[in-house]
Amino acid sequence: MKNNVLKYIVVLIIIHCSAAYSQKNSFIVTTTNDTIYVDKIVLKEDKIKVTTHDSTKKYSYQELKSFYTAKDNKHFEKVISPPSADAYIKKVYFKNDYYFLNRLTQGKVKLFSFSVKGLVMSAASPHMMAPLSFSDDLYFISIYDSKLEPIGDHFKLKLTKEVFDILSVYLYGNDEITKELHDLYNTKPTPAKKEIIDLINKYNVWVAKRKK
Repeated sequence: MKNNVLKYIVVLIIIHCSAAYSQKNSFIVTTTNDTIYVDKIVLKEDKIKVTTHDSTKKYSYQELKSFYTAKDNKHFEKVISPPSADAYIKKVYFKNDYYFLNRLTQGKVKLFSFSVKGLVMSAASPHMMAPLSFSDDLYFISIYDSKLEPIGDHFKLKLTKEVFDILSVYLYGNDEITKELHDLYNTKPTPAKKEIIDLINKYNVWVAKRKK
């Protein structure tokens, strides 16, 4: 009986320690390349709010270069605010010179996503309108720290003719990657985000190996 109780206590301690450790996986990276582990990160329109041990601190965009949220497993990188034809997005999100976007790839060719969240009015019944929340992603591509270029249709990233043409320019110089891109383009159903991310990362690995 005592052994069972002891095992139960040990299991609880392990679970508690694992939970405490996982909460500290989130981190921010300052412009001086210091990495600071925190419990929670909230991106605001003009600042980043972090929480550690029940204390909260706010950082300006100028103080940070990137951050990682363990809960969502997402890396956010500070970039020059991308172009947007949507007046609402420009006014609310990209009104400053810089913004933090979710980086989806590693290396030379960078693919980013940006989540647009809000409310729209939907007909709950023939005589009543009700608010309906939504969340969709816009996508952008760049080389290293170059100006971001929109990629994909509105809120969608699939290997359409337009996306194929853009990737043909960005993923240049490798015949194997070029052939794989053409093969994907001719695949049905149309390849989407995962296949595009995998191909860009494969190209980036090739670029990194060439530099060694």
